[in-house]
Amino acid sequence: FAATYALPAVDSLDALLADLDFQELETLLGSGPLHAYTKRTTTAVGDLARACGRIERRGFASDDGEFVEGLRCVAAPIRDQDGVVIASIGISAPQSRFPKSLYAVRGKQVTDIARAISASIGA
Repeated sequence: FAATYALPAVDSLDALLADLDFQELETLLGSGPLHAYTKRTTTAVGDLARACGRIERRGFASDDGEFVEGLRCVAAPIRDQDGVVIASIGISAPQSRFPKSLYAVRGKQVTDIARAISASIGA
């Protein structure tokens, strides 16, 4: 699975991991350090597990230059009729056009859209 290395670095992929706990993440990704794309990339499975907990509580993932320097992103999981994460939807923009102060607003937007998509497929 080639994208495994990018999973903890891209918000839309983080949203796919939202329901996984430490054990599940470690089974999927291994116990060693994860690949760092930038100095902000999450490289420890434990840190990723904590990020997944935040995603679950907030309803969306966020990224502040974790995969590409200068790029901010938010994404939310899309769920099937059983509540299983099957996809995600997100937005990305340069930091100059996406200040941190907009995370909550944009996060709510992608979460609302993800819930609408989930509802349209029977979730």
